[in-house]
Amino acid sequence: MRTHFISLARFLNTLSPSTINCACRHFPPSQSLLNSISQNRICRLKSHGRDSAVLSTSQHPLHIARSAPPSGTSRALTSIKHIRTLSSISTAMEKFSQYRDRGTQIAPFLEIPSPRTLAQLPLSITLLCLRLPFFLFLFIAYFGVLQWLPIGSLVRKACLWMILLVCGVWWVDLQVEGVRKGSLSKQSKKLPRAGTVIVSSFTSPIDILYLAAVFDPIFTASYPNTREIERLSLLPAIIRSLSPPLSQPPPGTKLIPLSRLLAENPNRSIALFPECTPTNGRGILRFSPSLDSTPENTPIFPISIRYTPADVTTPVPGWSTAGKFVWRLFSGGTHCVRVRIAGEIYNTPREERKRTYDGIEDEGYGEEVDENGYGSGSGAELKRRVGGAGGEEKEKPQSELCVKGGEALARIGRVKRLNLGVKEKMEFVQAWVKNKKGVWHRGDA
Repeated sequence: MRTHFISLARFLNTLSPSTINCACRHFPPSQSLLNSISQNRICRLKSHGRDSAVLSTSQHPLHIARSAPPSGTSRALTSIKHIRTLSSISTAMEKFSQYRDRGTQIAPFLEIPSPRTLAQLPLSITLLCLRLPFFLFLFIAYFGVLQWLPIGSLVRKACLWMILLVCGVWWVDLQVEGVRKGSLSKQSKKLPRAGTVIVSSFTSPIDILYLAAVFDPIFTASYPNTREIERLSLLPAIIRSLSPPLSQPPPGTKLIPLSRLLAENPNRSIALFPECTPTNGRGILRFSPSLDSTPENTPIFPISIRYTPADVTTPVPGWSTAGKFVWRLFSGGTHCVRVRIAGEIYNTPREERKRTYDGIEDEGYGEEVDENGYGSGSGAELKRRVGGAGGEEKEKPQSELCVKGGEALARIGRVKRLNLGVKEKMEFVQAWVKNKKGVWHRGDA
């Protein structure tokens, strides 16, 4: 339906008004055509700093036509006018279509719009004014004073939980794979602990705060072209979730193998973000080879963190995204965090061997995707596909450990593994900055 609609819009856009007038007098548009137009909801498009027309379910051609004379010609002209608007919007949306995954058409780099309405604005402003001062006090007190004092892990976790509560994170839905609800206290070995590796999804600064408040790990930064990692403290890790993606570590960065970091800190767990850059949570990007340096027999726990509503994700870097994140975080009511922990996996010698594939063989990509863009699973084994977002060049095959870890994250998060990575994210950010504003359609990803 969407393809035919765009084709019709492009055709009508080439016709002159006199031709359209003549056609409407002799062949009035049918009701089914107008209904099909009204079913295509378009979000707001801001181009060159000016708002274009916005079409929703309450502002479609049939609704506007009611105020016009009841003739077929006037109603058709009104509909065609909005068809042309939809054509220009659809053309703008196609600017970022190359940054979608080719197999699933999921766009993991686009912002998710806020579900709040204009009627909720007074309440949102009130919540922001109440929460923000408390947050700033706690944030400055912790990162300016408390984290430098020998106060112990329990006190640090309590302070971080207070920050999360002020942010509106009052409910955490935690489920561990293979553990029934109510019996988690008897299955402590199913949770990350000292000497283990946490492989986490990367969508928001709240990811960092939650992991620090619960597991108190050592945070690291991964890069797509090296197995070594960069050790980060808590505040730089939060800033990294709002920063542009990096394909190489900055000059002067001290890198360290994961095995050495584990050996030097036997009483702490290590948090890895192998996707290397934040997404909107609708898919799992290609993994960095940093996971391959995990020592043998070291438990690896994949953890998926998702939010309801999902507008607190930060896939687009920059100060504007940081401002939107602060507004959405403090002006909303509550934010439900859904945490899923997969069963532990290991880096065995067999998984260290790499394989080269000549084509695409993904059993999971034939499954259906729900209305929010989340898949029902990731497939039995997603083998590395050939080519990038545009299919220009071949990517290096991933190790079996990276494939296994990516599949575990996709399975517990109920999303798809994507053939996108840091390279495509950097290209997307360049295009996004060049166009200033992007277009997001709720049902596209």
